[in-house]
Amino acid sequence: MKKNETLIYTALGLITLGALVYILLPKQENDDNTEDKTSDDKANDEQKTPDKNVESLKDTSGKLTSLIGKDIYTKVTGVNIRNTAEVNNGFVNNIYGEIPSKDILIGKVTSNVKKGDYNWLGVKLSQKAYDIIQSEKSFITRDLTVNIPALKWVREDVIKLK
Repeated sequence: MKKNETLIYTALGLITLGALVYILLPKQENDDNTEDKTSDDKANDEQKTPDKNVESLKDTSGKLTSLIGKDIYTKVTGVNIRNTAEVNNGFVNNIYGEIPSKDILIGKVTSNVKKGDYNWLGVKLSQKAYDIIQSEKSFITRDLTVNIPALKWVREDVIKLK
C-alpha cells in the first residue's frame, strides 16, 4: 500500500509543478530574431519608416550616442521593452513588458549599443511607461512595490523624438 501512495503523491506533485510552470512562464511569441512584429501591416510599415529626428542624430558609424539624456516616445503600437539589447523570443524570452499605445514617453536614454542594422537604446523608464507595463502583467509577475528598473532596452525603429 505504501508504494501506491508514494506513486500517487509523486504524480500529483509533478502535475502541480507542471501547472505552475505553465502559469508562471510568459506566453511564447512567434517572432523571429530580426524584427519585432506588430499586429497589422500599417504598423509594420510605420516601424520600417525611420523617424527623421532620430535618423538625423546618427554619427558617421550609425550610432545614436547623441540621444543619451533625451526623452524618447513610442512611434508604433506594441513596443516591446526588453531586458537585454536583443530580440530573444524563445522559450524563455527577454521581454520585460509591452507598451501598447503610440506617443507614450518611454523614458530617458542612458546608453546606446549598435548590433547589426539596429541601435539598441538603454532606457530609464518613465513612471507612465512603468505603470502601463505593470498594469499589463498578471498579479503573479507584477511588482509588489514601485521598482522602476535602472536599465531596459528598446530598438531604434520603434521610437521617436517629440
